[in-house]
Amino acid sequence: MKEYREIKRIINEVQDNIRDLFFSGFNSPHEVTVREFLRLSTILESVGMKYGALKLKNIVNEFNKKRHSFNFNYGRLTHEYCELNEYLSIISQKLQLMILKQKIT
Repeated sequence: MKEYREIKRIINEVQDNIRDLFFSGFNSPHEVTVREFLRLSTILESVGMKYGALKLKNIVNEFNKKRHSFNFNYGRLTHEYCELNEYLSIISQKLQLMILKQKIT
């Protein structure tokens, strides 16, 4: 159960960071945000959440493209963000069910 709680904590940290990004806007991400996303992608990968790690890296790549373009298309960035958010939500719910199941048995 401790493993599930640790993974849940990691997911919450990623969700907090992408929520902060949503509220601050996609227009001008700080370098700290980009570095944090890369750090979190490494952590997600280390716990086997490769899809989530890939989505974070894709968001970082989109931010890097934005830095070099005056005519940036936000569609791809928004798509990656939404997929990551949905993925984390589903995994978080599944972990919560696994934690409850262990408490019952």
